[in-house]
Amino acid sequence: MLIKRIAIRRGKVNALFFADYTAEFGELTDDGGLLLDRSLCESEGLTAGQNITEDRLLELVQISACRRARSRAAWLLESRDYTQKGMYDKLRRLFGDYAARDAAQYCAQIGLIDDARFAQRLAFSMSERGISDREAVRRLVAKGVARDVAQDAVREAESDPASQLKQIIEKKYAAKLLTGDRKEVEKVVAALARKGFGFGDIRWAISDFTDATDIIED
Repeated sequence: MLIKRIAIRRGKVNALFFADYTAEFGELTDDGGLLLDRSLCESEGLTAGQNITEDRLLELVQISACRRARSRAAWLLESRDYTQKGMYDKLRRLFGDYAARDAAQYCAQIGLIDDARFAQRLAFSMSERGISDREAVRRLVAKGVARDVAQDAVREAESDPASQLKQIIEKKYAAKLLTGDRKEVEKVVAALARKGFGFGDIRWAISDFTDATDIIED
């Protein structure tokens, strides 16, 4: 395959244009150029007028995708934390399955990504915001944390359902409960249940604000 020309593009990449390019091996520009990591092009000595085999081009596309995925991962981690799965999902759309998996695993190996650390930080934050243990585990798992890691993190956060419920009720629902209106009490119970609290804990918590605890079935 004959390289017709090489153009420098933003983001530390080059666009390679071929005389006989017929297959889409990697990411293409709007005008048909194949994007490759610039430092890789330089280390391989790629120049206009050079012939390259299809197999070698495929290898270079894969190497380039891995380099670019790792670079993007490092950039993303400057602004927020990710789980390994979360990073993989973020990169896969741009760089493909192999490069995304490689970058996520690499970040975990060198300590830039730590699912346990990620889970612990969020678990403490959710505990402080009055989110129940069950709901906290669900949210962590939804973010890509393994269930056992999520459960350990929530356990370490030492959340107390009673104090969480009291804090939430005093902040948002006390006025509704104090009216004694059964429909309002039912709405509060439903809202607390959606947050993941058990009905036994809810019955105990609302008893300080209303006598209508009999609406909660055992």
